[in-house]
Amino acid sequence: MTPQVRAVVWAQQRALLHSLRRGARPGSILAAVVIAAWYAGWLAASVLAAVAASREESGRLLAAYLPQVLFFATLYWQLTPVLLASQGAALELKRLLAFPIPPGQLFALELSLRTTTCVEMLLAMAGLATGLSLNPSLRAGAAPLSLALFVVFNLLLGAGLKYQLEGWLARRRLREALVLLLVVAAALPQLLTTVGAPAPLLAAAGLLWVRWWPWSLASEASLGPASSGDLWAAAAWLALVYVYGRCQFRRGLRPERVETAEAGTQRTARNGVSRLEAFYRLPSRLLPDPLAGVIEKELRSLVRTPRFRLLFLMGFSFGILIFLPLLLASRRGGTAPPYQLTMVCGYALLLLSDVLFWNVFGADRAAAQLYYLHPLSLRAVLAGKNLAAALFVALEITGVVAVWALLRMPLSFGRLAEAYAAPLVLAVYMMAMGNLASVYYPRRVNPEKAAGASADPAVRILLLLLLPVLAMPVLAAYGVRYVFRSEALFWTALGLAAVAGAALYRILLEAAAGKAEERKERLAETLSTGAGPIQMG
Repeated sequence: MTPQVRAVVWAQQRALLHSLRRGARPGSILAAVVIAAWYAGWLAASVLAAVAASREESGRLLAAYLPQVLFFATLYWQLTPVLLASQGAALELKRLLAFPIPPGQLFALELSLRTTTCVEMLLAMAGLATGLSLNPSLRAGAAPLSLALFVVFNLLLGAGLKYQLEGWLARRRLREALVLLLVVAAALPQLLTTVGAPAPLLAAAGLLWVRWWPWSLASEASLGPASSGDLWAAAAWLALVYVYGRCQFRRGLRPERVETAEAGTQRTARNGVSRLEAFYRLPSRLLPDPLAGVIEKELRSLVRTPRFRLLFLMGFSFGILIFLPLLLASRRGGTAPPYQLTMVCGYALLLLSDVLFWNVFGADRAAAQLYYLHPLSLRAVLAGKNLAAALFVALEITGVVAVWALLRMPLSFGRLAEAYAAPLVLAVYMMAMGNLASVYYPRRVNPEKAAGASADPAVRILLLLLLPVLAMPVLAAYGVRYVFRSEALFWTALGLAAVAGAALYRILLEAAAGKAEERKERLAETLSTGAGPIQMG
């Protein structure tokens, strides 16, 4: 590691330690506990894999199914960062162009950071390699080296895909088409498992296990001595993904690539205003200023934000596809429960929560200082942001209902009313807690990035654990329906939950506005400070 790279890593470590000292200690501790439990579970699974692979009688099963295991490990490794919109630790190339660091060294640093995208697979590969080495029925002495090269293959492929996706996601039309493709690809296996896969498709799937795929080559080399042809094929795959990853990384180093993406975003914004002007102007026709102005500003900014558009699209596409096998199975059985549509709408609400509730000032960045300069109360700012979020939640539910109707799923007036009422009541509780989280734990967000989370990871884990508590009043209404078998009591309980939510929202809104006034210097400083050269997304 050269002095320049060491300086970058050292500076980033100091920045992270500084942010942790100033950050939310309870949230950080809780996040550390949850993350430790998650990886402890994967470590236990790795040990179990090592024990299972080391048994003598498991040799035949390994020979038959190890290529499939490695194939799905590759899918998990490459698709999980995309579906979770999280790229782990990565280089911010725009901030590193000023450093005198050779591109080859930056690429090596990028590869080392790629290990943070899927630590679970590193644990799994380590356990599998240990078990294969200890199996007396196999000549698997080369298993650690073979699986280590398989890990390198995935790191190179992941680095190339990261920058390839960034280039695609910078183009609006291509971004939406790519999201739909990923959504269908992610939901297709589960759907085919439920409804049954056609025979031609099953025959085509058999081509995935032929000898010359990288997962098949890694399996052959791990289970016994590999032939010279296998070694040459493995070397060819490694060379191919190295060239691919290096080329995509170099494309990311070009400043004009970033400028083109920004210019495309600006053109999209200018073209979109004329088509959506009536939608933007709707609050000013119904509400007085300054509240209407805040809502209109939120509508304009959110519609132009790539990450919001991506999650909004996923809400009524992926949200239905992920539950479609369950829906079809219950429909065939004739026992489709009435809450299924509400369940899908609730999932869509959770997808939007990161951009609508948990960090409402993040996309404003340095512009949040204007809230303290204008004659505008922070209470009105938060209320306007929440009303804009509620409008988008209602539009998201409408999209889910429209797709639901196109699929000819059971739909009635009662189901429709429940699909709107229950998620919106839950959204009130989430807004109330999100206002506090946005003030106590603000985080600067680049609105032009389609990937990466909005809220701080520790805050997201904390709010995820609090979500069952926030949803308890709504779940209590469903409990009343289940126990008493009465729709009237269900709606009464849901109405009481709405009243309690409104009261809680009002209390926490005042608390959040007061705390934002007290912490205005820290809030403005946090939102104005730029990110470091190594990003966690």
